[in-house]
Amino acid sequence: MHDPLISAPVGVMAVLVAVVSFWFWLEKKTRWRLFDFLPPLIFIYATPVLLSNTGLIPFESGAYDFLRQYGLPIFICLMLIKVDVLGAVRIMGKGVFVMLLGTIGVVLGGFVAFALGQAITTPESFPLHFPLPEDSWKAFGTLSGSWIGGTGNMTAAHAALDGDGGHMTMAAAADQLVYLIWLPLLLGSRAFAEKFNRWMRVPADRLALMDEAAAAHDDTEHAPTMIQLLYLALVALGFTWISLELSDV
Repeated sequence: MHDPLISAPVGVMAVLVAVVSFWFWLEKKTRWRLFDFLPPLIFIYATPVLLSNTGLIPFESGAYDFLRQYGLPIFICLMLIKVDVLGAVRIMGKGVFVMLLGTIGVVLGGFVAFALGQAITTPESFPLHFPLPEDSWKAFGTLSGSWIGGTGNMTAAHAALDGDGGHMTMAAAADQLVYLIWLPLLLGSRAFAEKFNRWMRVPADRLALMDEAAAAHDDTEHAPTMIQLLYLALVALGFTWISLELSDV
């Protein structure tokens, strides 16, 4: 077997970052409808597999271990650091509890779906093969991560569950399939919003307060200074260190 063209960990990491940047840039720049059905995350996972099989990057590298153990929690911390929890509570009010109930429902639904997939048996000639593989729970966990917290959380759940490319592919496919069905229903339900609000006895001024809170939310962004970047690095590394220490307890 020939040595890969790029084997140094820093070079491998540069290639991986370039892959992620390219696909997100391509989605934003082109607005191709393809990405409505196949999100960039699928290509981001598939491209390194192609590059490793063609000899550009290795199958094993210290860069992979670093990103899995340290890079992922750092990125999650940086993504969540901008979340305005108090602002979200002001805007949503009791809707926060609805989201929490939805999160619990997604998690429990994953357990139920996996149990059903293990309990059902189909003939070999049937297009869908049941029972599901024993490790398919990793795909359910990855999918649950997406429905609870979006693409970033999906990636984190996939890494935390030590899933492989097949699990991510199944989860992403199911995510897009449900999205194609759910989104039209969600958009169509807007026509029944007033009737639903009356049925739920939503106070008349509640919606106005939500609109005012949303309008008052400041989402302007400014280029960070060097000292601010250092603060971000300190917070991200500090929380990563604490989380890794707690994971060993």
